[in-house]
Amino acid sequence: MGTDIHIFVEFYDIHKGYWVLMRYNDDTEMYEPANLENEPELAPGQEYDAEFEEKYDEWLDSIPSDNVHRNYDLFAYLADVRNTDKDPIVPLSQPKGFPDDMSRDTKIVARCGGNCHSHTWFSAEELITVIWDEVLPPMHASRYGPIKQLDNMIKRCYKQDRRSRLLICFDN
Repeated sequence: MGTDIHIFVEFYDIHKGYWVLMRYNDDTEMYEPANLENEPELAPGQEYDAEFEEKYDEWLDSIPSDNVHRNYDLFAYLADVRNTDKDPIVPLSQPKGFPDDMSRDTKIVARCGGNCHSHTWFSAEELITVIWDEVLPPMHASRYGPIKQLDNMIKRCYKQDRRSRLLICFDN
């Protein structure tokens, strides 16, 4: 088992006055509201057991996400997760928790079965200027995939809405 990253994209709806969880639509090449439906709920008296957790995990897995593959150097830079004592990476910031005004839908999907840790967030504007080759140590070309994934996600968010933000957590 290793550590995985979960990234949730939110845009601010200026007409409604709140943040909205977004998902990327490959067909339109745009982010659109996620509109979560059919969340499993515990019946009165029902316990959160292995059967319910499996049902809940299946529902979570059905929600398309814009997540990034494992790269522990990237995790160390974003939130000091999986950083090493030998040649540690200077993180962009320590985990700062999720913002108080995050969307209801993000609160639902960011639970990750209760296993998430090191919650943090950044505006796309904060991340758009990062030059990854300057903040991460040299690595084999095969390890750049997750960095390119994240960089593309940031560019798409910033292009569509400069106020967008990325909420990030990790699970083991």
